[in-house]
This record gives sequence, structure tokens and C-alpha cells, in this order.
Amino acid sequence: MTSISRRNLLRAGAAGLAGSTLLPNPAFSSAGSRPLLTHGVQSGDATADSAIVWGRADRPGRLWVQASRRPDFRGSRLVRGPIMTPATGLTGKVRLAGLPADEKIHYRVRVESLDRPGLFGSPVTGSLRTAPV
Repeated sequence: MTSISRRNLLRAGAAGLAGSTLLPNPAFSSAGSRPLLTHGVQSGDATADSAIVWGRADRPGRLWVQASRRPDFRGSRLVRGPIMTPATGLTGKVRLAGLPADEKIHYRVRVESLDRPGLFGSPVTGSLRTAPV
């Protein structure tokens, strides 16, 4: 059995604490590199069979919108949106077509990183109602 002195244990703990505060985030953390929807999402221009969903990101990325009649998103449809760049004000919009009339539609919007495809920011959800026929 190895004996560790109290002094050595305290030194190791202090060194670990100092190192953790001085070093940047670990290499495996991608929290700072995930694109974010900075202003939430908006929906509008709802007709009997379509609607528009908008979003604005904190950096260039691709907008993705998932839409469903169900709040648990079962049977949802995923729509690939535009690339949002500084030229577009980091905003993008997606037209959801083929929606049922006079129904509540739930949507979930995410932004995909352009630098690291497959890396998505946190989703933002919302809902809208299509117009009656």
C-alpha cells in the first residue's frame, strides 16, 4: 500500500486547480463552437397549406427545420434550409409546404456548423397554426 502525505496531496490538488483555471476548455468540448440561434425563431405567413419559419444565428451556418403535427415530433419532416452568412444578416428562412389546413404545427429549428458539418446548436421549438380552407 502506498502512503501519501497530507502535504503532497494538498500540493497536487492546488496544482490541479491552478491548471484547470489557466488552461482553455478541454479539446473534446464543443460547447463554444456550436452555432446558436441568438434571437429565437419566428413563424408567419401561414396559409392553408404552408408557412414560413425564420431564424438568426450567431455565426455562419445552415438552418434546419423539423416540423410535425405532434409535439413529440413523431412522423416529422426535416427540411434543409439555406446557409446563413453575414451577407444574409446571419438569418435564414424556410418555407414549409404541404401542411394540413387549420392544424397546429410544431417545429424545431437548429443551426449546423459550416466549419464542422454534423455539429448542431441547441434546438429552439415553436408552434403555429395553418389557416382554415
